Amino acid sequence: MPKKCKSCDGEFEPTLRDGSLYFHACSPEVITVHAVEVGGIVTVAEKRIARPNPRDENIDDSPATLAAVRTTKNPNAPLPIKSNGAGVQ
Repeated sequence: MPKKCKSCDGEFEPTLRDGSLYFHACSPEVITVHAVEVGGIVTVAEKRIARPNPRDENIDDSPATLAAVRTTKNPNAPLPIKSNGAGVQ
């Protein structure tokens, strides 16, 4: 069943056709494109801004996180992801 990212509105399947897992990460920027006509000349411009609260489901393998995981009382606990963002539906 597809999931929808609440941060970027992207839709994805958590499991790919070959059975491997997909770990969603939002693009780091929001890009908007504008066309403006002035005197018969059309100019296209894009505006880039940093995506607020992006989701990144890749494993957070920073040294601090790995050290914290090693001290947990549950060795089978899932590793944390880099950023929850706004979550998924």
